[in-house]
Amino acid sequence: MEELFSVLFRQTIFIIEILAAFVGLKMYARSNNKMIKLFALFLLFIVIVESIGHYVYLVDKGYMDFLVNTRFVRNYWLYNISTPISFVFYIQFFIYFIKSKKVKSIANIIVYVYGILALVNLLVTDVFFFSLSVFSYAVGSCLLFLLIIYYFYEILNDDTILNFKQSFPFYVAIGVLVHHLLMAPLFIFSKYYIELDNPFFVLTYEIVLVVTNLFMYSCFIKAFLVHARNQELNKVES
Repeated sequence: MEELFSVLFRQTIFIIEILAAFVGLKMYARSNNKMIKLFALFLLFIVIVESIGHYVYLVDKGYMDFLVNTRFVRNYWLYNISTPISFVFYIQFFIYFIKSKKVKSIANIIVYVYGILALVNLLVTDVFFFSLSVFSYAVGSCLLFLLIIYYFYEILNDDTILNFKQSFPFYVAIGVLVHHLLMAPLFIFSKYYIELDNPFFVLTYEIVLVVTNLFMYSCFIKAFLVHARNQELNKVES
């Protein structure tokens, strides 16, 4: 029963990811903002990664026996590649919308160092094939938190606060912040509790994962819809 719920939760997340990517790609040709276009392609990247990651279900069902007893029997390697890429993109996304040149410069250096350290962590430890990298997720989450907080600080001290509901990055920031704020501590301690075979923690983890993903991708969809409306208004005014 627990396995069934886990599969249902994961498929629910996959569906909302596909929906968000679909809405984003519909906006791709209509948007004149480079970063928003890249965000739509990023969501497509997420869907592709998740689609590839589903091969483990085929392995478990016995359809890909040639992967049994190999390092690829689990999909840890895939997410250990995609996780730092995702954090680098999110950070670059908010760097683009931050106005302070000094903060932009510092953030660009930090994200570059993060990318190198994440790669080194995967190369010098045995985490790549056998578990998800806590380093990539924890450090990436911390950097993302700090940048989003600064983004909010800027809009609170700027005239854009009057039109924050019309801002694409605002909805992305809300979704990403809530998701990672709730998931980061659970992810960091997940290995410990899963090894203890704690069913309550596993269920809690799965529920929080699906709820925060539904919220985050709903925010992304809202962001694209708001952006589409702004594009139409701009056309009418011009």
